[in-house]
Amino acid sequence: MSNVLDSKLPRQVYLQNISSLSSDEVSIGCRDGCPSKDVLKKIRQEARSVPTPSHSEWEALAEMRKQQQQACDKVMKGTLQLVTMHPKGVALFNENLTRIFHEWAKQDLVYVNEV
Repeated sequence: MSNVLDSKLPRQVYLQNISSLSSDEVSIGCRDGCPSKDVLKKIRQEARSVPTPSHSEWEALAEMRKQQQQACDKVMKGTLQLVTMHPKGVALFNENLTRIFHEWAKQDLVYVNEV
């Protein structure tokens, strides 16, 4: 149902479902195959909502750092981590990246921009 609501408004789906009911179902008042507009709106809202890791920003940043660190550790061991609140962000540096920055710093100034 939610994939239909991606391209159509809940009212359009509701009217389409009502028109597909037989005359017997309409006369009896049985609309089991036709959810109301409010139910369709709720389905569409839940399908479009983005899940958040946590209500607390600090916990969400900590969870993101943990997930990124686990992903980095699978590829390469040894990561430096930084969690900041002002500005909000999570930074992870692995050993190879640190070595590259160290080599560059021997030759010139190195600026790290976290975007």
